Amino acid sequence: MHDTIHRLLFTLESELNQIEIAQFSGLTLRTLESAIPSLKQLLDDTSIERIDNVTDKLMDLADRQQDINAALERSMPSAAPVDEDDLEAELESLIAASNPTPTKTADRSSSSIVDSLPNVPSDTSSTTQLAEGMESMSLKEHSKTKEAI
Repeated sequence: MHDTIHRLLFTLESELNQIEIAQFSGLTLRTLESAIPSLKQLLDDTSIERIDNVTDKLMDLADRQQDINAALERSMPSAAPVDEDDLEAELESLIAASNPTPTKTADRSSSSIVDSLPNVPSDTSSTTQLAEGMESMSLKEHSKTKEAI
């Protein structure tokens, strides 16, 4: 008896799923169809010639900017070449001066990390009550499901 009911419920659920899929497919098709006029209008406003024109203008402006930069570099007195190693050494000395005692989590011993953690409560009665409450709730929900069938 229960097997027959379960098979019938499964069949009904399968049919409902098929109906939902069909509805979603129809909605998707209608949405795609409604997008066609908008996309057509956008594409009509955008031509290859227009794209080429905008791209050419941008390239001309980029070339002009490069020419301006080159002219500025020629007119400025040249600075002494920068040594990357000297810059790195200076950065390290500034960092060391601003933070004389670095404290990194990786430098701590594991025992000092454990010591800094709060103590675990020894009273577990609230945890036990919570677990029992969840168990009884699960049993009630299970019995309601059986009654519905």
